[in-house]
Order: sequence, then C-alpha cells, then structure tokens
Amino acid sequence: MRYKANNKKAAKAKVQCPPDAGYPDGLTHLTNGLNVGSIAKFLCPTGEYAWPVNSRTCQANGQWSIIKTGTGRRMARISCKKMRCPDPGQFENGEYYPRGPYLVGTNITFVCNDGYTPRGSMQRTCKRNAKWSGETAVCDDGAGHCADPGLPPGAVKTGFRYDVDESVSYKCAAGLDLVGSATRTCLENRHWSGTEVSCQYPYSFDLPEDVGHQFAGSLAGVLNTFEKKSIGRTVNIKKGGILNVYLLLDASNSVGEDNFEISKNAAVELVNGLGAFDMKVQFGILSYATEPNITVYVHDRDSDDTDFVLEQIEKNLKYSKHRDKQGTNIRDALKAVLDMMGFQRLQYQDNEWNSIQHVIILMTDGKANMGGRPVEMVKRIRDFLDITPERQDYLDIYAFGIGTDIDKVELNEIASQKEKEKHVFVLEDAEKIKTVFDEITKIKNYGEMCGLNVESSDEQEDHHPWNVLIHVERKNPCFGSLISSQWVLSAAHCIKGYTPNSELDNYSFDIGKKTYKGQRIEIHKCYNLTRKFNKGIKEDYDYDVALIQLNEKVTFSKSARPICLPCTEPANRAMKKPSTTTCNEHRDHLLSSREIPAGFLSKDQRDPKEMKESRVQIQHNNARESCISTIRKLDKFKNVTNPLDIVSPRHFCVQGDMSCKGESGGSLFVDLRNRKRFFQVGILSFGIYNPCEKKGSRTKSANARDFYVNVMEVLPFLRKHLEGEMEFLPGIPDLEEVVCPA
Repeated sequence: MRYKANNKKAAKAKVQCPPDAGYPDGLTHLTNGLNVGSIAKFLCPTGEYAWPVNSRTCQANGQWSIIKTGTGRRMARISCKKMRCPDPGQFENGEYYPRGPYLVGTNITFVCNDGYTPRGSMQRTCKRNAKWSGETAVCDDGAGHCADPGLPPGAVKTGFRYDVDESVSYKCAAGLDLVGSATRTCLENRHWSGTEVSCQYPYSFDLPEDVGHQFAGSLAGVLNTFEKKSIGRTVNIKKGGILNVYLLLDASNSVGEDNFEISKNAAVELVNGLGAFDMKVQFGILSYATEPNITVYVHDRDSDDTDFVLEQIEKNLKYSKHRDKQGTNIRDALKAVLDMMGFQRLQYQDNEWNSIQHVIILMTDGKANMGGRPVEMVKRIRDFLDITPERQDYLDIYAFGIGTDIDKVELNEIASQKEKEKHVFVLEDAEKIKTVFDEITKIKNYGEMCGLNVESSDEQEDHHPWNVLIHVERKNPCFGSLISSQWVLSAAHCIKGYTPNSELDNYSFDIGKKTYKGQRIEIHKCYNLTRKFNKGIKEDYDYDVALIQLNEKVTFSKSARPICLPCTEPANRAMKKPSTTTCNEHRDHLLSSREIPAGFLSKDQRDPKEMKESRVQIQHNNARESCISTIRKLDKFKNVTNPLDIVSPRHFCVQGDMSCKGESGGSLFVDLRNRKRFFQVGILSFGIYNPCEKKGSRTKSANARDFYVNVMEVLPFLRKHLEGEMEFLPGIPDLEEVVCPA
C-alpha cells in the first residue's frame, strides 16, 4: 500500500525544468518560473546579443528545448556576441571609410564624387541597438524625375533609372532582414511609392525615444485636425471626423502575464491620450493567443466613450482568458478586426463610411505560429476598405514587435508602407512600449486644440498655458486668457483709460515664454464704470469685458495654448458634441447645477511670479440670490439696500478662495472629462474682500465673495469681433440687439 501511495504522489508531481537553462553566468528572465511552457529569455550586456538562440522553452519532459545554430549544429551553452551594424558594401557615386566590421560605437564617413550633391547623413554612428544613426547617405546628380532613393547599408539595388513609372528593387545581404518596401516606383509627384528600405540584423531593435517620435509623427498626420502637414502626409480628417482605433494585444504563452500587464497599462495610456483629441475616436480592443478575445467592439454604442473603454479594459482584458490556448494566431486577430468593420459598415451611409480613418496597432512578442499567414487577412482588410493609391491615408497598420525573437519580415508584410513614415517597430522589452505611447499624449502633438493643460510638467509655464499676464504702464498688472492664436480675453477695467486714440505701446502681454504687443483693443459698448455714480456707487462693473488682438500670432506649445470658449466649434469638439449642437446645449452642459466647482489662477503670496490654481464654487441658478445677499454682512456694504445695484445680471457670484489685486481679468474655468479639457465660463471682475492685506498669506472670510462676468452673457460681443477667427454655434443674438442698462 505504501508503494502505491508513493506512486500516486509521483504521478501528481509537478514537472519542472532545471534551474540552469544553459546561461549560468548571465541574466535569465522566466515567463512562468521553471514550469512547463515557461520561456527562458537570455539577457546580454549592452551592445551584445545572445547566441545562437535568445530563448528556450521548458518542455513537457522537464527539459529545456535544444540549443541549435542556424545551420542545425547543437550547442551546450548560450554565449553573448558583439552586435554590429550592417556593412554599406557598395556606395553609389562616392566612397566611405573606414571599412568594417562596424561594432557598436564605430563611426563611418561618406564622401561624394565630384559633380554629385550629398544628401542624408554623411557621418553616422553604429548605435547600441545595432542600427546606424541618422539617415541613408546619398550622392545624387539630380538627373532623375525623382531624387535618388539611395542604397541603405546592407542592401543591393536593382534599377538605376529614376523617371516616372520606373521602379527600383532591393534585397538585403545574407543574415539581414528587409524592412520597408522591396520595390518602389517613381511617381508623377516626384515622390517614391512605399517606405524606404532598411536592412537589419535579427538582434537589432528600435530605441524607445526614436520610436516615440516616429510613431507620434506618423499618427499626428491622422490626429492633428488643423495642422497642415505632419511627417510625410497631408491631413484628411475633417472637423467632426471619425477615427477607428483597433488595439491588438498578444497574450500568447511566450509573453507571460507580467509583460501582458505592462502592455495593458500602456494601452490604457494610449486610450487616454487618443481620447483627448477633438475628433470622434472609436475603439476596438482585443487580446489574442490561439484565439482572439474581444474586450470592446468598435461598433459598440459606447466605443467612443473613453471612460467606458477604460472600464472594459480593466474588467475584461485578462491574460487568464487565454490560459489554455496560448499559440500566436495573428491572422485570426486581424480577422476579428475585419468582422468588426463589417458590423460597423451597416451603421453608416456610403459617404460617411468612406470618410472614416482606421488605425490598427498590433503588439506581439514573436511570429505567428498558427492560423495561416497574417498578410492574407491584411489584404482582405485593405480590399474591404477600398484602399486604393488615392485612399492610402484611410488605413494605417502599426506593428510593434516586443523582444528579440521577432519575425521582422512578417511584421513588415503586415504593416503599412508609406513614404517618410515608419510603421514597423521592434522594442527590447514590454517596458519600452509605455515610453512610446506616452509620446502620443504630449501636448506638442495636439495641433490647435483648446483647453489642454500639462499638469504633470515640472515647468510652471506649462500649467494653465492660456493664462496671460497683462502689463500696463504705471498701473497694476492684470490677467487675461488666450482664446485663439491672436486674441486675449480680459476685463475692461484692466484696460483703464484706453481710448481708440491711446498708444498701445503702453501694454504688453506675457504668454508662455514670450512677450507680445497689442494692435487693437475692443471694449464692450455697454461698459460704463461711472454709470451708477449718482446712486453712490463709485464703480459699476457691468459688461466688464475686453478683447485684445495681438500684433502677431502665438505659436502654440505646451506653455502657450488657448482655453476653450463655450459656444464655439473648438469647444464643441472638445466636448465631443455633434455638429448640430446649439449654444443653449453648451450652457446646460456647463452651467446646469446650482453649485458648480470651478478654478481660477492666483499668485503665490510668497513668490508672486509663481501661479497656482485656486478653487471656488459658482453659486448659480437658485443659489445665486443668497450668495449675493451676503454682501450686506460686511461692514462697508451694510447700508446697501439692494445688492443687485452692485452685482449685475451678467455676473457670477462665487465663494471659496478669493482673489487678490493683480488677478483681475483672469479666467474662471471648469473642466470636463476628468480634467482633460478646460473651458472658460467667467472673467474676474471685482471682489468685496481683500484676502491679501497681510503680506505672505491669504486670509479667509465666510462672507467673502468674488464676482466674474459670465462669458455666456457677453457672447454677442465676442462673436462680433471674433467671427473671422473662430466659428460660433447657433443661438447667439447679435450685439446690436443688446440694450445697455440706463
């Protein structure tokens, strides 16, 4: 009996591989410990690669898979070898030196023969990722219709005529993978079709800083609604356009749960970043191994709701859903995308469907090992979307290889090939993918979008980039807000003493890191500071609003960018509202509550050059009257019989943090979508309490109130002077219809 019991225990014993996977002196990463199916990945020092294989799999018999060279020779151990960059071999119309081999850190210089013009990088360095720095060096005589397409290191070129419809073909030397377009044709527009060729060693990879720039640059052509050009493409998405983004995450056995979670977190960052753009972005999210598992269908009603998509990713994008089926079936993952497209096609008329742009982002750590060739499904997707030469920009497929066991040729077949753009990227490990996706969320890629704020930046100028510091000669400074590339919104009393004949040289405007001058000032026709003087009210701040046109346009950056103005098209896109939205719907969306949380910018009392966001509550609708009536509780206003003599119907009443001198004219703003976009609803006009009488700190009072001009109430004035600068929504009266108070 004892013997049989031991046998049962033996039968149940867990099969594991030995700790020594053949690389005893180096770092080894195990995807699932020493268990069957676990993959041992061998990590070499910088500038070296694992040879003859970079990984081994723990097999069912408890042994690691055999180590074999490319010629089939068995080896007992893994070793690290020096990386090198491809040898130029031939260099057309010039010379290069020194001769190879070219190990990491080696420099090379190219020189053109007489009569040829150099183009590209004539001095290059072999980088730590076994790729040359810079661009392909070319010596061109300018004789062709198209420029000489060049001969990248490691390549052989066939075809030397560069006239219209002439083609050139490339092959790579033995041991190198060809990435890019093997055949390119000279087009009438003097550009070459496809993507420039690169010959790469299997162990080479892309640096995350390069990938981030290239990926963001290419994707910017799809995302930046208003920038004329990006890297190599003209923008096609129109205002109110639709973008479909499909994210495909590899959940195969070789990835491992830890790396899958890293990719998942990177996907969250990407969804967050893309969701901030103005056009409608619809997401299709899936993971795949032997079979695909769809987390968000692109044709779901809420696929454009970032919060919904993120919630589904958190709940349902799980590595465990592929636990028992962990092959790498890229073809079926792409078929799932095609099926989603098919369902979605039924929801649109022909014209609208044909205007949708599609972006597929595929992440994998290896090559497809089942399901058939992925390139066949790519062809079906292209046919379904009618991707002709004239419609190339309606589909972008990006292929991200993660790790060193990548089939670059297969990724190259899957990815889009477009001039001056890159769609195939190979990263060392999953950690690097987040760095790449973070690049998309940087403000520099956001074109002319309004209401953005880099809250994560350490630079003070990057926070609330719409804020303007207004300097007036011999007067207290004021704030204003940048609302377009050339217009600043502020309070009329900040431009005290200005008349149409005044010198504008007395005014200057600090925006971001630059100071501007004004060329025109417009003050509301109903602003009259002395209107109620005979009632004993020295200053009346009704219609306290002014516009300043700068003498030059502001170049938008993360430190200089407009805030969104309600009832305008830029704000409508930021809210992701339909094009039929009216101004009243904006009013309801932003100002429907009785207490509305809002913010304004205040100076740090210890260092007036530093700004911080202070918080208030707008007491609106049926809360407004009681907010205003509190005025009489302050001694200096106790004889006021009617507070509405001081506060006009155009003013918000707020309580919370109070403003100090020098902050008038600044924006009162609310945020939407978890502080992703900011909208100006008020202009700081006046206060009844000074919290800054005591230097170095701000005091508080329960009865203190500030009053802001309600932007919604001065929209006729704004539209009259800004209509050529920005588009306004319907439902705004003409300024001529506004009757000024007596």
